[in-house]
Amino acid sequence: MRELRATPTGRLRIQMLPGFALGHFGAALAEFADRTAFVPCATPLLLRAFVSGQSRHAAARDATLVGHSIGGGEIARYVSRHGSGRVAKVILVGSVAPTTAGVPKEIFDGIRKALADNRGQFFKDLAGPFLGINRPNASVPQGTVDAFWLQGMSGGILGQIDCIRAFSEVDYTGDMKRISVPTLILHGDDDQNVPIEISAQQSVKLIPNATLKVYPGGSHGIVMTHVHEINADILGFLKT
Repeated sequence: MRELRATPTGRLRIQMLPGFALGHFGAALAEFADRTAFVPCATPLLLRAFVSGQSRHAAARDATLVGHSIGGGEIARYVSRHGSGRVAKVILVGSVAPTTAGVPKEIFDGIRKALADNRGQFFKDLAGPFLGINRPNASVPQGTVDAFWLQGMSGGILGQIDCIRAFSEVDYTGDMKRISVPTLILHGDDDQNVPIEISAQQSVKLIPNATLKVYPGGSHGIVMTHVHEINADILGFLKT
């Protein structure tokens, strides 16, 4: 992982994290690399230190935080706890639901068991709903499917188990209500992992200054299947 770096202008340099789909944001983030951080998952200590101003990069500010999936929940939690004084904008891509209340716990227990029993098979099976390749007439290149599997296998299993708890048992409703900066929410309307009805459509009501962009037919993995559209929307939002 490349650490946070403050530039001479006092802005935030990009945070690189392996094992997730960061590369697909490259075109969008390159132009704004001095004030953009991508938070896909599992970076709570680093994110907390920056947002709260307790890191040695205290001069860095006006950051745009981009979070995919559970990364969106992490952003919401730490901006809520530590304020948005150093954050200019937030972008939530396929972000977790504010709450999973009402979803049987057995469903998430089953996910944990499948991951622990055979991680290789788990990520092979997960590619179906994650990338939408289980839908009729799906056209996702095999290379993209292979890249998803490799990213999953590159992560640590303990962190992945904890990640399941973070998106299934943590209530982010209050956190999202306290996000005060302009927020762009990007979500596919065929997200089988985090259905838009319980996530983005609720989040846009909770975050005071939020805008929702829906990708027709988009899966949870829109960062991999809708690369150019995602990049264009991020660029447009950063320029406003």
